[in-house]
Amino acid sequence: MIHINTSGREFGITGLKPTDIKDVQLHFIETDEEHRLRKLNHEKVKMLAKSILEHGQKQPIGLKRLPDVDFNARFKLVFGLHRYAAIKMLQDTGEVLTPSVHAIIYGEDYPDICCQADEIVENLHRNDLTPTEAAIHAEKYAGILKKLKRVRSANEKRSETSKLNHSKKRETDSGVHVNDTRQKLPSTKEALTNDLGMSESTTWRHHTHVVNLAKTEGYTGHTEIESMSPDEHDAAASLAQKALDKKSTSIIQPSKKTESAIRLDVVGLPKVLTDWCRRRLEDPDKPLTLEVLKATYDALGALISEIGQ
Repeated sequence: MIHINTSGREFGITGLKPTDIKDVQLHFIETDEEHRLRKLNHEKVKMLAKSILEHGQKQPIGLKRLPDVDFNARFKLVFGLHRYAAIKMLQDTGEVLTPSVHAIIYGEDYPDICCQADEIVENLHRNDLTPTEAAIHAEKYAGILKKLKRVRSANEKRSETSKLNHSKKRETDSGVHVNDTRQKLPSTKEALTNDLGMSESTTWRHHTHVVNLAKTEGYTGHTEIESMSPDEHDAAASLAQKALDKKSTSIIQPSKKTESAIRLDVVGLPKVLTDWCRRRLEDPDKPLTLEVLKATYDALGALISEIGQ
């Protein structure tokens, strides 16, 4: 059974806690890599494998227990794909003989939607996400919050505003203060700020950035964060990821610096530089400013004048 924290402060998005922490052999774990939020970065896996071999695994992964088959326990990976892959690499290369991974275990009844939320939070707490990747994760998390009814809807917000105005009018008319002690759900923006540790301005920039990227891939739903449905948050995040993937594959990356490749890089410099500037202009945290672009333009003009003399 999953235990509920009754100490007054909830644990995670549902108040549910893991049931155990232990070492699990790799062959009992299912990863479902194709449907994870982040794809494997093989260079990072190699670095992690080297670190784990030298210093051991420092952070546990998260696993959800699945129904037993033939009396063998099985688990589904919740978060920690790169750590799992690094240990598996050590197994495949023969550097460790009986590989197991240190993990916290959630029970069979731990909801899949909570697994998704935990994966998002785990990824956001790491330092290797780009600002756009972080924004897409936050957008998915907003949809999960709404599916779990952990935030108030736009209609509820309007209703609360109407009731508040009505209460204030009653207080004014009667001269008696009405103390409303009902616990109110936070707005989506408030919940993202609290749960993910972002400022309100960053939350707004992230959401605007994701919606703008999604529009380039045909998104036509609501765009205001409080008005969007869970499905619209999911659609915006998925389309933004699609746009990001396209940008990632559009950069010229020659495998060898041959003479022809160098010539191609030089010929393609205007497009590569322009594409890079466009990506930085869309960066929600450290955008490229107009002042810097103008200064770059002036510097290039001075270089052209110098070369032409």
